[in-house]
Amino acid sequence: MIFNHMKNPTISVVMPVYNSEKYLREAISSILSQTFKDFEFIIINDGSTDSSNKIISSYIDSRIRYYTNSSRLGTTKSLNCAIRHARGTYTARMDADDISLPDRLLKQIKYLKSHPSCTLLATTVNLIDSNGNFIGMWDDDRAHVTFNQIKNRLPASNCIAHASTMIKSSIIKKYRYNEKLRYCQDHELWLRLCADNYRMEKINEPLHCYRIKTPTFTGDFRETMEYKLLKIRVIFLSNRLKQFKFGLYELVTATYLCKYLVLLLVVVLKHMYKIKTKT
Repeated sequence: MIFNHMKNPTISVVMPVYNSEKYLREAISSILSQTFKDFEFIIINDGSTDSSNKIISSYIDSRIRYYTNSSRLGTTKSLNCAIRHARGTYTARMDADDISLPDRLLKQIKYLKSHPSCTLLATTVNLIDSNGNFIGMWDDDRAHVTFNQIKNRLPASNCIAHASTMIKSSIIKKYRYNEKLRYCQDHELWLRLCADNYRMEKINEPLHCYRIKTPTFTGDFRETMEYKLLKIRVIFLSNRLKQFKFGLYELVTATYLCKYLVLLLVVVLKHMYKIKTKT
């Protein structure tokens, strides 16, 4: 299929970039070499200070629509900016350090067109290291593929690789990402979509490679995954209460929040007890 820049594309691929020079060429090339050609590739450079701008600018492809933020806004705001610019019927995510396999977009668009009730479609992923070597699979990803499996799992934990997703643009433009969240903005969005009964499914085939990089521990509890999961549940539930939308799904999510708070309290009390016994 020849891409016609005079009409709106079928898919808008959106990718925020911040200081991603190490893996950026591989990420961009994996999208430009997709077997499905009718897409636009929206890249948002979020104030990078490395050579990311030079790398992006070196590509000459009419499908690329390149935007730069004058200062760093963060991933969430950059994603919403890209979504505003998106012209495609569907919007696909991409991360600047991941790799999409050549048939990813083709297989996702075929599935969505043959399953019109599906709003968001992910794929399973292969985990790769900083050198691109396969290092395994994500158990939660492979164990939760159907809509019911995904919906039942999300109140407890995320089971969808964000960068593997494709969603109807009309829905993502309506819902958008919550800009109060710097991280885990995808998980909070999934909860809102499921609570409003939008179908989320997954192709049980690894069409995306998700890169695992060595985390840096700052010692700040607010940077831990536990705190992030706590925060998204609180924000999700408080917003649903404000909208007078509090049903069974919200109740289930609240139950997981309470369980986590109890466990957190136990950990804090144990820590305080150890300090007291030492003094």
